[in-house]
Amino acid sequence: MTIVQLQYVLAVKEYKSINAAAKKLYVAQSSISGAIKDLEEELGITIYARNNRGISLTKDGEEFIRYAKNVIYQYNLLQEHFTNDRKEHKESFRISLQHSNFAAREFADIIKKYGTENHEYSIIEGSTQKVILDVKESRSEFGFIQINADYKEMYLKYLAKESLEFHILGERPACVYMYSNHPLAHREIVTFEDLKDYPYLIYEQDDNSSTCFYEDVINSIGLNNVIRTYDRGTMLDMAGRINAYTIGMGIVSRNSDDLVSVRLDTDEKYIIGYITRRGTELSEIGRDYLEQLKSYLQ
Repeated sequence: MTIVQLQYVLAVKEYKSINAAAKKLYVAQSSISGAIKDLEEELGITIYARNNRGISLTKDGEEFIRYAKNVIYQYNLLQEHFTNDRKEHKESFRISLQHSNFAAREFADIIKKYGTENHEYSIIEGSTQKVILDVKESRSEFGFIQINADYKEMYLKYLAKESLEFHILGERPACVYMYSNHPLAHREIVTFEDLKDYPYLIYEQDDNSSTCFYEDVINSIGLNNVIRTYDRGTMLDMAGRINAYTIGMGIVSRNSDDLVSVRLDTDEKYIIGYITRRGTELSEIGRDYLEQLKSYLQ
């Protein structure tokens, strides 16, 4: 198996035919066909099924593509790392996380601490499945997430199947986020009855996401005025304008003056932690960032 063979397989997937891939890569069609055939014979699988209408990925092929993408991504990182002038090389720090106000702000503090002269940074906010996929495919060093405590065992089994590990940092009660000018912001605890007349903001998840992947621990079925969004900025803006609220782990960034959290009258709890690939050792900057996040849980 060679890198070139993997690149050919991925090119055919991207351009949807061997002929189109050959034109894009400026190689003979027979070179790609032969390389993929040799690879299939070596592995004892069929990656692409051939018929009169063209080619299509087999089930084995779909699984192979997932692994091939990861290998090529790592190969590109390795090549970039060692072919650049070492004096000009910058260490990369990439993480993924669910929508989190305090985690994003602490990431900014990490950038201030380490600077941009010798480091490149990437922080990706998204759905739970996106966070998991980013870590699995090595796009991120780790993924910071919160889960419903009731789904802990389900999570652990799913992550183990994907060769991922979940490292628990702490546990938090469910709280309501709202702005300081919200009519309920002065309460020490609020009930669902208190919230019934206010819009409830939740993050939309992927279409095929299981309920256990949702970022809010509360089932929105039966709640009034539910508004869904993918974007944290949109959610925060709407919360301030229409007296809306959202439910989370109750941690507010130290630098946030307007956002407050109030304990929700429920037994539901969050488990907070981070996901890594099995056996991964975190970088120095990664460990430093996690220590900053842990300080919020103490």
